Amino acid sequence: MNKIAIKAPVLMAVAVILAAVTVFCAVFGIFMAANRDDDTEKPDKTPDGDTGDGSTDTGNTPGGDENDEGKGDEGKGDEDDPNQNDKPKKYVAFTFDDGPAYHNGLTKKFVNELAKYDGEATFFLIGDRINSATAKNLTYAVEHGWELGIHAFTHKHSFGSGCSDDLYNSEIQKTEDAIHKYLPDYEIKLFRPPYGDLPADRTKESPYAVILWSVDPRDWEYSGESTAEQRDENVQNIVYEVVSNVQDGSIVLMHEIYNNSYLAFCEILKELDKQGYEFVTVSELLGDQLEAGKKFYKR
Repeated sequence: MNKIAIKAPVLMAVAVILAAVTVFCAVFGIFMAANRDDDTEKPDKTPDGDTGDGSTDTGNTPGGDENDEGKGDEGKGDEDDPNQNDKPKKYVAFTFDDGPAYHNGLTKKFVNELAKYDGEATFFLIGDRINSATAKNLTYAVEHGWELGIHAFTHKHSFGSGCSDDLYNSEIQKTEDAIHKYLPDYEIKLFRPPYGDLPADRTKESPYAVILWSVDPRDWEYSGESTAEQRDENVQNIVYEVVSNVQDGSIVLMHEIYNNSYLAFCEILKELDKQGYEFVTVSELLGDQLEAGKKFYKR
């Protein structure tokens, strides 16, 4: 056998071996690449809505994936924050003295503004300001969840020790009668004496819970409107005094007969709503603590 005949089979064998090695290396490389991909953690969502897998985020509400109907599970954002539902609620009771307002329809404006926040509050009424015209606004307030209390009939007297029993009892009874003339079935549970002045013996004997206050912006001092600039300054003074002093459980004293009080109230509600406050009546705020013959400043 010559040398050419011997080399041919050897070369063929070498070629086969080289081809096999090439194939093996290629397969091994693919296998290793696949393992590296599997071991790499992909982000669920990268910035700007890129999900990391070539698709795009559709902008569902936080914590809510698309359901079978293609609608996001709205309102389930609390699932992302397990402590969200544990956050305590904050409550404040706004109270308004000296109404019902006898001009500008302010009583109704206060009610409507607070309704935007699903809130209610409390009016303490002057009996001689209740008539066929203003009583319509009181009915409107009660229908919207507000409550009514007695303030006085004339607001000309303090009910301190210098006030006779006859005058004191007359002021209270005439105010109750004025309310029941237009709202005969309304149960009156609250009383706020003018200037907050009521001796201990009269407090103890009162058939009503005696409601004072914990925040007083003295809004009546800022009722002037001589110029637009002065009005704005006065309104901001009221807003500042309430927002900087209110806390959970506060009873706020304001007046429903001043336009500046209404303008300030609108801004106060916006700010306290942002802070997570809910707006309730005095009775809702005090709950089971409410009792006739006792004074209350705050919960």
